[in-house]
Amino acid sequence: MKNLLVLFTLLICFSCSSKYDRGKEDSRNKTNISGTKRASASVLHIYNMAGVPEGRMKTLLASLKSIYPHVQYDGKMPIYDDAYIKNSKKGKNRYWARTILQDMWDRHGDYNKRTRDKDGYLIITNTEICDRKPSGDHAVYGWSFMRTRLSVVSYRHLVSTNRCTDKDILKIVMHELGHSYAGLLPGKPELRGHCPNLDCLMRDARDGYPYSKIKGFCSSCDEAMQSKGFNTRVMEKVI
Repeated sequence: MKNLLVLFTLLICFSCSSKYDRGKEDSRNKTNISGTKRASASVLHIYNMAGVPEGRMKTLLASLKSIYPHVQYDGKMPIYDDAYIKNSKKGKNRYWARTILQDMWDRHGDYNKRTRDKDGYLIITNTEICDRKPSGDHAVYGWSFMRTRLSVVSYRHLVSTNRCTDKDILKIVMHELGHSYAGLLPGKPELRGHCPNLDCLMRDARDGYPYSKIKGFCSSCDEAMQSKGFNTRVMEKVI
């Protein structure tokens, strides 16, 4: 009887030790490229809204996967009718960016919990999206709900600046993912969540397209993006 009791005790100890070792191994696996611990990577779902050419989407997806491997293309989606700006004085076919994101929010669960491992959603469109200003609708390159992993990017406004290349679109995408994944709030309300470093992709673009010569994030924003699983070290090769 004593021998059975000793054997049973040894089995319990071995089992607990194995679980502890596996836990340590899992913890080591959940590190980013800088060696700091991060949350388990979530899937970034990509949607094509309003007819972006598939060739352009394919190029963008390939570049994004080199920076963030957990990318999933979920195909085309219709543009939301309730986002349409009916009385725009600046042109036709303009849509409210916030309404597009709000509709996406309503379709994909409870984002109020803001869990670290929830999936992200990125909409790419060639239709002009706008922010609401006192003077009326104001075209923007992209819009995100801060730290909710919800973003929409439009390259329509890039066409008017003659900078509509795949690399330019990718820079806008990375800027918006900086908002929706990492937040990147420098604590200065006048910057509207943007970085004060003028050589960083998180700088504001209110005065046009300032990213033509920028290849990545500043050290502070770079660290924040790495903590969310983005391999920012390869950005110079694809941007």
